[in-house]
Amino acid sequence: QQRLYHQLQLLPELRHVAIGGPPMSGTWTPPIYTDAASGRTLASYASPGYFATLGIPFLHGRDFTAIENRRGTPLAIVSKRTADFLWPNGDPIGKHFQLDMHFDGKLSEFEVIGVVADVRFASLSRVDPAHVYLNPAGAGLDPILVRASAGVLGAIRNAAAATDANLPQSLSVIGLEEGPLRRERVQAQLYAEFAALVAILAVT
Repeated sequence: QQRLYHQLQLLPELRHVAIGGPPMSGTWTPPIYTDAASGRTLASYASPGYFATLGIPFLHGRDFTAIENRRGTPLAIVSKRTADFLWPNGDPIGKHFQLDMHFDGKLSEFEVIGVVADVRFASLSRVDPAHVYLNPAGAGLDPILVRASAGVLGAIRNAAAATDANLPQSLSVIGLEEGPLRRERVQAQLYAEFAALVAILAVT
């Protein structure tokens, strides 16, 4: 996945490339704690460039860096609602929170480096009440997300073949407008707030 990710970053046809959880693809809601507050939050992984790929604007702070991604530095970017809930009277940048990642009572601590706009990630029927985005290094097999104009499928498959000759046979390319967002529209009869993108699921 990492080799394909870097190969796709070289393609001029692709405007943005990232690794992370795609919208409307399920939820993960671990308990979240600070010294003054606790609750549940949506959580997902987001590589550098994830927010640009999905069109989610930064309100404060910064994105993850490639070095932090490689090292697995325990950093986080939070939504505005999350920041307002956990630190209503202070600047969230540099603050820490803990997550019960595996629902077993063992807490992992993260430092906040950025705040992004609230979005409808889990459902088009409501804005996420809380959402934290974590550094994805070694986290799992989230898909590669690309933001591009139409007609790039051939370039993507060529990049996959250059990475591994067998990879195109197990590569599934899903347009967000044709997949999860379409299902949500049928259920909720609402319009999406995310820019169109393509989610590439690489089976390894």
